[in-house]
Order: sequence, then structure tokens, then C-alpha cells
Amino acid sequence: MDKNIVMNNSIFIVPSWSELLGYPSLGKYVNQDVTKINYDPVVFFGSVECTAKTERGLVHILFGLGYLDLKFEVQAGIDILDKRLLTGLVIPDFVYDYMAKEKDIALTNNQDIIICEDIVKIPVDISPLSDSEINAAKGIIFRNVFVPYKRTFLDLFEAIRNKDNYDIMASGHVLLSAHKEFYDELLVSEMNMKDKLAEYRKGTPGISKFTHNADKLLNAYFSYDEMKEINRILEQVKEVYASITFDENYMFSILEKASNQLSEKIGKVSYLSLNSQKKPIFASSVGFSEEYINWDGKYPRRTKADLPQPK
Repeated sequence: MDKNIVMNNSIFIVPSWSELLGYPSLGKYVNQDVTKINYDPVVFFGSVECTAKTERGLVHILFGLGYLDLKFEVQAGIDILDKRLLTGLVIPDFVYDYMAKEKDIALTNNQDIIICEDIVKIPVDISPLSDSEINAAKGIIFRNVFVPYKRTFLDLFEAIRNKDNYDIMASGHVLLSAHKEFYDELLVSEMNMKDKLAEYRKGTPGISKFTHNADKLLNAYFSYDEMKEINRILEQVKEVYASITFDENYMFSILEKASNQLSEKIGKVSYLSLNSQKKPIFASSVGFSEEYINWDGKYPRRTKADLPQPK
């Protein structure tokens, strides 16, 4: 299998998971049909990414400290809040290219700062930019990242600081997947099933189902030694973010502190000289196909207007 594994010190956001996939399912929650999803962003502090070429096309996998933040309704007008902690995101080529074809909302001149309707990605370390570019980037990041997702970031940091969360050695991985074989599924490691079974059985709004196939998917793409190294780096990334203190009124300090510590622990990651005609959402994708793949018709899309209206 031809693949490329690289470091990923970035903040990666899918503003709405269900909207990205075209609302394949509103899901269930505690044996009730979810009638409306008001908020379901996916936020990651990235650690490692991989692009793999398979017989069925390219697959893109991001590892990191992830958080699916949920606000939804099972009865009209009554919001319910929930969350799912994630350690990986799996994206097939047709979903990746759907994001890659989108126009940048912020119109930055830097191809590694991506602000689009369905994808936001910013490098943790922007020090290679000039002073004027850094000032411009700060404004863009503040408006498009730390203002709309402030509560999600604060909740994510609270989760990271809990030593029992993101414990790969004890609980294994939890993957949010759009993989063709596991489309719109939450994939959980066998190790995680005992401790979190009740939580997953509640259901996850916007997710078709959960299965214990995380290990199966990862074993299909990574060797034992590769996973050992990926897990080691992820543990170091958790140590960094768990130790960070920051001013909630100046959220940009997260990047300033994280970039220094990540550079010391793991090494600098530079994305700023990528050469790709296709928007490089993953640096690991550069060098693979520059052709765009159309959305796979096996997975029909809907808009919010197409969804049944809650009564």
C-alpha cells in the first residue's frame, strides 16, 4: 500500500459533520429519534495524519485530540447537549475532494490557512509568516475559529485535562468515520467497549451507528510499529495541551504556547511551502492524485430543507 504519514500540528475543524455528509442520518438518542441538530462541529488538535492509496481510492486519516460537540432536539424547542471524545477522523477521497473544491471564505494568501464552509484548518505555528501576515492571520483566526467555537475549545481543554480521557493505552481509539465501509459511523476500539458501552448505546445525533471496528480499520492501514509511534506522538500532544494555561479573553495564546511546546517535544512542522494544485487539506495528500473525485452517488446528500420538520 502506498501511503504517506506526516506530523500534523494543526487545529482542524469540520463546522458541521452532518452537513458535510449531507445529513445521511439524524440519528437516535436514548431510543428517541433526533428531530433537529442545531450544532455538531468536530474540532481536533492534530498530531499525525496519513494519506493512503488503496484499490478503492485515497483514504485520509487524522489522529489527534478530537471533540464532537452536540446540541440537538428530540422534542421541538428543547435543546440537549452532549459530546463524544475522538482520537481519529477518517475521510475518503470523495468527501475530501468535496471540501477541497470549496472556495476560501477568508481569502488568505497562505494555502495552509484554510477557512471554508465545511473545513477550517490552521497551523499551530504561524511564526514562519512575516509580521504583517501574522497580524492578518490573527484576525482571520480570531473571527473564524476562536469566536464561533470558543465554548467548544473550553470544553475540549477540560476534557484533555482529565487524565482518564484520551488514554490510548487503556481505551484504544475512537474514530469518526466517513470511510466507504464505515460511512457515518463512530468506530470504537474493543478496549473502549466495556467502559463506554452505556454512553455509545445512547446513540450519537448525526451518526448512523457505532461499531467496535476501530481496530479493524487501523490494522488495515498501519503496522504495529506505525501505530506504536502514532500513539506515542498522540500521548505527547496530550501532555502539551493538558499543561497549557491561557487567557480565555485572548484565545490566540493557545497557539502561541502550544507551538513552542510542540516544537520542543516533537519538532517543528512546516506546511508553508506545499506545492499542490488541489487545496492541501492534509499535507500528506501532496504527491497523490491532483484530479478531483466527484461525490459518490452511493451516499446521497440532503440539505436542511430536505429534512423532516419537527412537530
